[in-house]
Amino acid sequence: MIMYFAIAIFTGNLTARLRTKERQAQYNAERTMALYTLAHETATAVNMDDVLHTAVTQIGRVFDASIAILLPKEGKLDAQPHPASTLTFDEKDASVAAWVFANNKPAGKFTDMLPLASATYLPLRTPSRTVGVIGICTNDSQRYAYDQEVMLETFVTQVALTVERELLDEAGEQSMMMRESERLYTTLLNSISHELRTPIATIAGAASSLNDPATAAQPDVRAAMTQDIRDAADRLNRLVENLLDMSRLESGRLQLKREWCDLREIVAIAVTRFETCMTPRALTITHEPDLPLVEVDFVLLEQVIVNLLDNICHYTPPDTAVQIETRRRDSAVEIIVSDAGTGIPAEELNRIFDKFYRVPGTATGGTGLGLSICRGLVEAHGGTLAAANRLEGGARFTIRLPTNGAPPPVHEASL
Repeated sequence: MIMYFAIAIFTGNLTARLRTKERQAQYNAERTMALYTLAHETATAVNMDDVLHTAVTQIGRVFDASIAILLPKEGKLDAQPHPASTLTFDEKDASVAAWVFANNKPAGKFTDMLPLASATYLPLRTPSRTVGVIGICTNDSQRYAYDQEVMLETFVTQVALTVERELLDEAGEQSMMMRESERLYTTLLNSISHELRTPIATIAGAASSLNDPATAAQPDVRAAMTQDIRDAADRLNRLVENLLDMSRLESGRLQLKREWCDLREIVAIAVTRFETCMTPRALTITHEPDLPLVEVDFVLLEQVIVNLLDNICHYTPPDTAVQIETRRRDSAVEIIVSDAGTGIPAEELNRIFDKFYRVPGTATGGTGLGLSICRGLVEAHGGTLAAANRLEGGARFTIRLPTNGAPPPVHEASL
């Protein structure tokens, strides 16, 4: 009997120890899985919002707690937690979190510093800095066991490293944007300085020649000088218009003054601005009969056609044939501007609408903004602008604009 009792006690003790080890192994497995899930989901998150939402969800589920995460803003800790937070926040909590961020030490409930706070606040520390504060309020009034505190610290460290990674990515993107902005600024400055110097030099030279008594006695020379001044002034005017249009497009402050317009009238006015340029060229204008009115901004759409014609004048030979066609296609109207020049290299078709871009090998001059502005103005009307090469040679630009229904009826005034 004594042996039976001894065996039973030994077996029971061994079974209890095995069950304790089983529970410990299960707890370790759950802890490892929770940490893996947090690391995996935060690593695959695409932005800061996803990272913090995942962190709040996983930590809140594992520790059965409400979570608040606060990030720095302009060098100071933001007084409001991230929208993904689940912990109710007030001014007292904000002051505790600010103290934690400033001193890089835990504070709040279950700590020696500000223990009357409703939650425990821990700094999100990395080897280089503190990237925020996390607040944890357990649904149980008891303090976590030692192993749970260790696991919580591991979770917080993982979140801190992920937040720092996102902050570094954002800083890298901003740095890249600054470099690109600096490059564009340099390109724009060089282009504008060249574009300004050329017409200004032309105007100064022509004006100086007009002051010469010998030139004043020759009407033909005087007329040529006057025309040079007008052409240079028009060039300066187009440069200013392009810069203003690009500024309004980039800032989103472009306001369309829509009115029902006849495309034939817009084309005619745009062509008159290039009378000198189009004189040696064979210009053909074709309008489809019964072309409907279109609700557009007259001035801006005219500017689009002007920029396309200006491109033709700059980059095609003087004897190039030019064709402008307007037609109706389904629920839209199209304005097609084409030339018989050398065309556009196929590999450059997707880039010619980029800002400050000019096809390699073309004549110097221009800021590279004209086509970019054209596309921006057309898209502001809800339309599209596409470029293609003609089979018979040359380039074709197609402006497609929605008709937006029929214009309102015109009521004649009664006598």
